Amino acid sequence: MALCLAAVCFVTMSLGVSPAMADDGAGSMTIKLNAEANSPTSIRLTWTDAATEEQPVKEYRVYRVVDGKRQMIRDGVSDRSCLIDGLSPATEYTFYIEAWGEKAESAEEEGSSAVLQMVAYSNNAGCTTPKQTATVKGLTKTIKKKARYTARAHVSVSGTMGSPVLLQYYNGSKWVTKKTISTADTAGTQTVKVVFPNLWWKKTKTKWRYVVKAGEQNTEAVYGTVVLKTLKYYQNPERYVQIKNKISKHGHKYYTAPVLTNNMSTRKQHVEAMIKTARKYLGDPYVVCRSRAPGKGVDCSGLVMQACYGAGVDLWPSNPWRHRFPKYEYESRRIAKMKTLKTVKWKDRKRGDLIFYSRGGRVMHVAIYIGRGRIIHSSYPNVRISRAKNPTWGRITRVARVFN
Repeated sequence: MALCLAAVCFVTMSLGVSPAMADDGAGSMTIKLNAEANSPTSIRLTWTDAATEEQPVKEYRVYRVVDGKRQMIRDGVSDRSCLIDGLSPATEYTFYIEAWGEKAESAEEEGSSAVLQMVAYSNNAGCTTPKQTATVKGLTKTIKKKARYTARAHVSVSGTMGSPVLLQYYNGSKWVTKKTISTADTAGTQTVKVVFPNLWWKKTKTKWRYVVKAGEQNTEAVYGTVVLKTLKYYQNPERYVQIKNKISKHGHKYYTAPVLTNNMSTRKQHVEAMIKTARKYLGDPYVVCRSRAPGKGVDCSGLVMQACYGAGVDLWPSNPWRHRFPKYEYESRRIAKMKTLKTVKWKDRKRGDLIFYSRGGRVMHVAIYIGRGRIIHSSYPNVRISRAKNPTWGRITRVARVFN
């Protein structure tokens, strides 16, 4: 708890009457009261001496007014100073002091205003303590994590006084609270564990922030943007072709198959996305130098390019736009030379591998292996599924793995 920046404290002080001397006469005097912050949870009251030559003071007694009734919290005070602790922030207090003398004389006073440390005022009798200043610390501004894993962070907060920490997500237009984490009712520092909701899995980058909610006893605190970067759950080693979430179009209005995978996709899901895209072309006519949308015709390398796009793989520099030119008719030869595709033995072939066929020492055809000795490919007259080993396509000279 911390005190208000400025509080006006009106305190009634009286020189009390000893029960044994209640029948004697009385005079009056003015006593000044001061209230100062001693700690975040305490106030020190001090006041001027109420004693005179005729009326010495034996002791002071301090009361707190609760629900209109006085409750004594200190007695036998002789040094005109009293520490009041165990207070709560943003709470108004009224104190009442009695000075007990040796004689049966008394004086009743109105206390003067006591200026504290802040700029909020208490308009009625009493002292108003200020709200605790909440803080959020100890976080990195960028977090990198693989999809399908749990993203956690530890937040160091103070001054929360039991107010919750809000984990907020930026949806592109506004901040939205996704989680509410409770905190202990204390002004001290505490560590709060935050677990991010899994909505970040499908996005490459998301923005978050931590907010200590303002309460009756504390201010609001906002920690600046934290960027959570999502790494793909499955990715090829760096020396091989990298998997993407988006494939750029190569050339004006040239079709590029939509990527069917995302950050959460497994290797198997990438392979199946590749084959699923290829199957969309089954029955389409074989058209040389073409890599177009389903239903419009493709050749062998044109089919492979579109199938790979569907799984997030770009076989650049081979692309549908340049493939339409005669000198790039055999893109299969250029794909066959790619060092970013891993060469494997025929006996180690797997579903989703590319099979290259040659005649006379030159690559003439490429197909996608789909398992059980079969391939999906485009060869005159159409796109179809065939046996992988067939002299019609040529001799198998390379098996290349797209997903390692």
